[in-house]
Amino acid sequence: MSSTKGCSLNMKATPAGSICCIFATSCLSLGILPAQQPSSSASPTAACAKIVSDGTAKANEVARFTAACRIEPSAISESGGNVGIGSTNPDAKLVVAGGTAALSFDAPTSYAGLFGMNRDVRSGVIYDPTQHAYQLTAIDANLQFQVWNGNGSPVSGNALVISNSGTVGIGTSTIGANSPGAELEVAGDVIMGTSAAGGTLWFRRNDGAVAAHVSSDAANSEFLLSSQGGGSHIKIQSSGSPGCPEGCGYVTINPDGGNVGIGTAHPQYPLSVNGTLQAKEVIVNTGWSDYVFGPEYRLKPLKEVAAYIRENHHLPEIPTAAEVEQKGISLGETQAKLLAKIEELTLHMITEHERNDRMERENRELKDENHEIRTRLAQLEASQRSTVP
Repeated sequence: MSSTKGCSLNMKATPAGSICCIFATSCLSLGILPAQQPSSSASPTAACAKIVSDGTAKANEVARFTAACRIEPSAISESGGNVGIGSTNPDAKLVVAGGTAALSFDAPTSYAGLFGMNRDVRSGVIYDPTQHAYQLTAIDANLQFQVWNGNGSPVSGNALVISNSGTVGIGTSTIGANSPGAELEVAGDVIMGTSAAGGTLWFRRNDGAVAAHVSSDAANSEFLLSSQGGGSHIKIQSSGSPGCPEGCGYVTINPDGGNVGIGTAHPQYPLSVNGTLQAKEVIVNTGWSDYVFGPEYRLKPLKEVAAYIRENHHLPEIPTAAEVEQKGISLGETQAKLLAKIEELTLHMITEHERNDRMERENRELKDENHEIRTRLAQLEASQRSTVP
């Protein structure tokens, strides 16, 4: 038996290593007792005559107070400086067990801290193999979140990483190695939004105002790339080559009317391409040249066309080489004008064909007349010879 001021202790034998802690001058049932002294008028043994243990404590367990000044084993254990709650042999500085799984905490000298969920942060043992395990690891360079399968194989060694400079990596620990200065680097696919609401990615300028956003519309399967503010262009840029002039590597959407430029930073038309287009088919909706066949259309005589060409060195209604070099040509308008010239040539050919038919007919008639004259002349000569004595 031993005693303390205001409380006597009578402990039964317990296994080696059991720990009983009393931090008070009177015996209560809370385990951590009030530190105030009892009044001088109170009997020092009024609270209880002794504190007893039930003798069921195990090695490493920390005792707790129960009712009637009794101490019994608790769910807290201590082993080699490690503390376990619900665990009698904690390997980490703190292990909290509940059922088959547990949480483990540690702070070894080479790490700022380790926090394991269903995983022992020191040994790597998975507490419940039927479940996944997770660990938060803090070292000098990064704060890492890792995921394991129940058999201990890693799902992702770097599911989420936050560097000591505040940059974030998902699926990678080499933040900034391939994208210097990037605040977020993702090694894999990114899905934004939900099947019902879609998603939006916003971009801000240096002054904090929204500069652009990328969004999707789940209902209509639409993708939207939009700039914000007056005078804002949307540009898609390739790396280009040395000496590439301004805009040569761009696909640009001009805010003034929504003009699109490929290879040019300042598109002046709905689509401006600084280069060659390749396509299987181009459809142009424009006016056409059937008016040439109208009854009121004046078909220029070829003699008049010839005089125009000698004077101007190009066909009527067709732009000159200098105009094409300066302004280019309108594909639809030019095709219509060329068709008009083809139709005019067709009319001239029809006229010439009719003229040829008429001349051939007249020629046949002349041949027939000539044959008849020759026949009559021959008959007349024969008749004259027969009458000569």
